[in-house]
Amino acid sequence: MPYQPEGDPLTAKIVLIGEAPAKSEIYEGRPFVGAAGQVLNECLESAGILRSECYLTNVFDFMVKKGQGSSKANIYDPETDVLLWSPRSGLTKAADIHKDRLWRELNQTRANVIVPCGGPALEAVCGLRGITKWRGSIVPATRATGAPAPRKCVPTIHPANALYGMYTVRYIIRSDMERAAKESAFPEINRPQYEFPMHLTFEKCMDYLDWLRKNCNPIAVDIEVAHKQVSCIAYAWSPLEAVSIPYGMGGWSLQQEAALWRATAVLLEDESITKIFQNGAFDVQFLFQVHDILVQGNLEDTMIANHIMYADFPKSLAFLASIYTDQPYWKDMVKHGEIDKEDG
Repeated sequence: MPYQPEGDPLTAKIVLIGEAPAKSEIYEGRPFVGAAGQVLNECLESAGILRSECYLTNVFDFMVKKGQGSSKANIYDPETDVLLWSPRSGLTKAADIHKDRLWRELNQTRANVIVPCGGPALEAVCGLRGITKWRGSIVPATRATGAPAPRKCVPTIHPANALYGMYTVRYIIRSDMERAAKESAFPEINRPQYEFPMHLTFEKCMDYLDWLRKNCNPIAVDIEVAHKQVSCIAYAWSPLEAVSIPYGMGGWSLQQEAALWRATAVLLEDESITKIFQNGAFDVQFLFQVHDILVQGNLEDTMIANHIMYADFPKSLAFLASIYTDQPYWKDMVKHGEIDKEDG
């Protein structure tokens, strides 16, 4: 039976894109029917998605050749041994013909959301690398596909990863599928609308610190450190509202800097205010050792709380954001200190 994509491109609600068919897929003539397909079916069912309402395909429509040893993740053309994709270099020029074929397929679909499964699919559809970083994010496809609106994607880890000693991966895939199911109901990419003022005047910084102490409980706190000094501290008092107070990078006079730190100490040492951190052991210890501020009150920690409940899962802020929020991955977008003051 010749290998073909599965599903109706015109009525499918979700498009699922894998890497390449394996022996089972070649034998059956359709994608995701082997062991990885069983994992995918479980994740779809758990997320309330009917496989019959999906369109399934692959970046490569033939059985690829895999590398050996340290290069086992590499993908080669089985006839020419030409490298098509590797974690280090991504999709090569030789893969362009296959990427173009994939996009011709996608041009025929009308689903609101595409789910690239694995690194090659992520790069082919979104132009991004690093599936473990970008999975769970809601990101745009890199090409227009003729759909009513620009296509959006929810990347996830390839289900084959759950077969090689990474059992918990299936729960992460399930979470991403739940997000894809939600996003399949509408074509738009709805970003959270944050209120996050930066580059404040000295007077505005002082006003915020005083206002936070008098009006906000609890508050979330996060310090940024550069050159072994606190460069700024961000405070959030709601899911969509926060402020960043600059210190060494604020251009203050010595008197202004001292006044800011005094107001900061008053806020953070107030025992009546609950403070929420992510890996707060670092923040609290650094503030005490470097700035002699003893953070007091009820201290809560999102990293510790989540790790207590789900000890087998990653505990980074990026991972927690991918599970609990609609915030896309951001760590590679701007490095600390790269934002120009005039550009905001």
